[in-house]
Parts: sequence; C-alpha cells; structure tokens
Amino acid sequence: MTDRLTRPWFSFGIGVIHQIAGLLLVIFATWFLAACATATVGFNYMLPAVAIRALALTRIASGYGHLWWGHQRLFVRLRQTRSALFARLKNTILTGNAELETQLEQDTLSVAGAWVNWLVQHASVVLGLLLCQVIIIIFTPHDALIWGGFALTLSLVWAMLLWQSHAVVRALVSTQTALRNNINHTLNSASLWHLYAQVPTISPARYWQVYFQLQGQVQRGIVFLLVLTSAGLVYTLTHIPEDMLGNALLVIPSVIFLSAQDWAVVGFQAQPELLTFQQSQQRLQQTPGVVLKPDGNNELSADRIQSIQWSNISLPFRQKTCPNIQIKIGMPLWITGSSGVGKSSLLEIMQGMYPKFALCQINGHQRHDGFHNSWQLVQQHPTLLYTSIADNLRMGDATLTDEQLREILCAVGLNKLTNQINSWIGGSARQLSGGEIKRFALARALLRQPEVLLIDEPFEGLDSHNQMRIFALISDYATHHCVVIATHLFPVNVDQGLTLNLDDVI
Repeated sequence: MTDRLTRPWFSFGIGVIHQIAGLLLVIFATWFLAACATATVGFNYMLPAVAIRALALTRIASGYGHLWWGHQRLFVRLRQTRSALFARLKNTILTGNAELETQLEQDTLSVAGAWVNWLVQHASVVLGLLLCQVIIIIFTPHDALIWGGFALTLSLVWAMLLWQSHAVVRALVSTQTALRNNINHTLNSASLWHLYAQVPTISPARYWQVYFQLQGQVQRGIVFLLVLTSAGLVYTLTHIPEDMLGNALLVIPSVIFLSAQDWAVVGFQAQPELLTFQQSQQRLQQTPGVVLKPDGNNELSADRIQSIQWSNISLPFRQKTCPNIQIKIGMPLWITGSSGVGKSSLLEIMQGMYPKFALCQINGHQRHDGFHNSWQLVQQHPTLLYTSIADNLRMGDATLTDEQLREILCAVGLNKLTNQINSWIGGSARQLSGGEIKRFALARALLRQPEVLLIDEPFEGLDSHNQMRIFALISDYATHHCVVIATHLFPVNVDQGLTLNLDDVI
C-alpha cells in the first residue's frame, strides 16, 4: 500500500485535484452568492451549501495530501536520483572545489523535485482550461465560442512560451557553464597574473542578459494573460442575451475570467523551475572527477590472496621513502605515527589511488596500475550523504537487504538505528556524533566484504567500550582478510601485533 501511495501518478493526481478543487470552489461559491441574491421562494439553499463545504474540504484535504504525498514522492525520487549518482561515481575521485558536495546535494534535490515544482503546475493549467470549457458549454452555451477562442489563444501562447523558454534555458545553461569554466581558469592561473600585461577580468554580463531574457518572457506571458482575460471579461459583460438577464449563471464566465489570473498564471511562473531542473541535470551529468581504472587482471578472490607487498613507497612531500610493507591474511598491520606524518597518504597509496608512488605485488605477482573494486578504504573523515540510513549503507547496491543492514549496524554498536533505516541523516536531517560516523563508515565498508580493508583512525572519538568492540570486530575480520589500520590511538590492554611506526622511518 505504501509503495502505491508513493508512485508518481498518485502524488501528481492529488496535486491536480487540489488545484481543480480550488477553481471549482470559486466558481460554485460565486454562483451560490448570485443565486441567493436572485432566489425565488422554494430555492434549496441546503444542497449548494453542502456542495460548497464538500469542495472546501476537498481543497483542504488535497492540499495537505499533496504536501504529504508530494514530499514522500520527492524523498523516494531523491533517493533514486542519489543512488544512481552514487553508482555512477563509484571508483571516481571528484576533482571539483570544496563546494562540490553541497552543489551535488542541491542539484539532486532540484532534479527530484521537478515533478512537483513544474509538471503539476502545468498539468493543472491544462485541466483547468478543459474544465472551464465544459462548464461554460453546459451552463452558458452562448459564451462557449468566446471561451473556446480564449482557451485556444492562451494555450498557444503558453506553448510558445514553453518552447521559447526551453531555448533560452539551454542558452542560459551553456552561458553559465562557460562563465564557471572562465572563473575557474582565471582563478587557477592567479599565480601567473603578475606576468600578464593586464590582470584578467571576468564579466557575467552575458549570463545576466540571457537570464533577464527568460524573466522577461515570463512577465510578458503574464501581461498577455491579463490583457486576454480582461478582453474576455469585457466581451462577456457586453454581450448578455436578454433571456439570461437576472440569471445567476451569468457570473460563471465572469468569475472564470477574473480568477484565471490566479489559476492560469502558475504555468508561466513555473518556468524558472525548468531552468533549475535543466541546470542541475547538466551539472550532474558533467560532475568533474577522475575515474580510477579497475585492475581487472589482478582481481583475486579472498581465499586466493595470501600476501600483499608494497615496495619503493614514496610518500608525497616527504624526502625519505617508506620501507617495504607486507601484509598477510590473519596478520593485521597497525600503522602508527604522529599527526601529519603521512598515515592517511600511505593508506591511499596502498588502495591504489596513487599507483606511481609504490609498486604492489599480490602473492608474488606484480599488480598492474589500477583500482581494486574489492578493496575498501575507510577514511579518517567519512562523509554522510544527505539521504536515508539504508541508502547511506547501500551506496547504490540494491542487492543488500534490510536485514543485512540491521545486522551490520548491531555489529558496530549502532543498535538504535536498526529500527530507523529509512530515516534520513546528514545535511539538515538527523545528525550523528563523530564516533557514530566512524562506526557507520566501517559498517558501510564491511557490508561489501572487501578482500583488503584499509581503515584510517577507527578509534578516534570512541569511548573505551566501543573502542574494544571495534577492535574485536576488526580483529575478527582480519582472520580471513588482509587488514591495515592507521591510528595513533589504541584500546588499552590489547595485543597490537604487527606494527609500523612511521615516526621511526620517515
């Protein structure tokens, strides 16, 4: 039942009903007031009053329903959009600026919300025109021709505005992209400005020119609507048949023309949403990043990996080289050292992010440059995505069941999240503490059952109890997998085993 209620056509239908109920309420209530003023003896006041109340309740209920189900649909669509983005960006290092993560968050929200913000508004206008045409044909057939001409003209203007806006939006997106590239190029060359005869300048004039062109089209459409409705109203009031004088039905065409400025103008005002949607869609398709090439020739299953050795290790910005490192199944390696000594960089080199900084052999065989899909790196500062707990754990992998998610949450001590896996975290949603984020990221990595698990500072921000829990979990996983842990903090009274202190060798 819940899946049906979050289908797009359900929330779409609720939104259209909300708009149409409002239009019918205005028309029927105005007719009722006119009918009361001209009513004769025996006029039934009760039935129209009940109908008006029913329309008002429908308007209110559909409004709240659209708010609720529309947001539910928005969340579903947002989860789908972000899951698809996660899957597409797998094994990709983003190369944008520090605001890229926030931009991706906003863009996915804009793409997911296009259904509510743009399509529902336009569908309401189309169905409103058809409904008014039917009402006028039934109750005031002498106005059917003029209303038909009005509806046709408005539809043509509306369609023309959509077509023109689409062309302007494409030009605006292209201009914005060119402006952004120009800004990035100019700022990236700042160190060379002193060599230029004149410091480079950036002018957004072209962007604003196209932007105001779009706004001007919207405003012209609204003005044309006002002129058209005013002309229709004047014609209706000056061409009243004699047999209709004193008939309350005469107010129907007039109120339709007058209210058109409210229910029809939303179609014009929704044009900027199309701009936002197309801009966001293009940015998502062109997300800057470097795709790490998978090392398909060296993907070995966990039961075949016996040892991995890194040699000729050169840490970035360090003059000395790191000694050769060898790890084996059942013998986790603990990398220690002071802050800034290069523990995180070493893990990234071992992961394959920077293949030129080391040579790697698996079971004695040279590994080609590339990225291992089955190796997982849990970074020191993990990122929580602004989506549900389940999607944060799945990261686009739809094969993981809810039960698997709950089991891994319990394993890392996040039992309180097991009954809330569809709740949102990150962004402006529920916040997790630093220690909880650490354990959450470890759970996310363990779900993939990686052949090699690299963990950066797993005990930071944890109390002694949870430190022992995570230590036991890592040790248990290391019995059948290759594990490397970089840390400056250890649980008390534990056997560290194989340890490499970078302070002693760098």
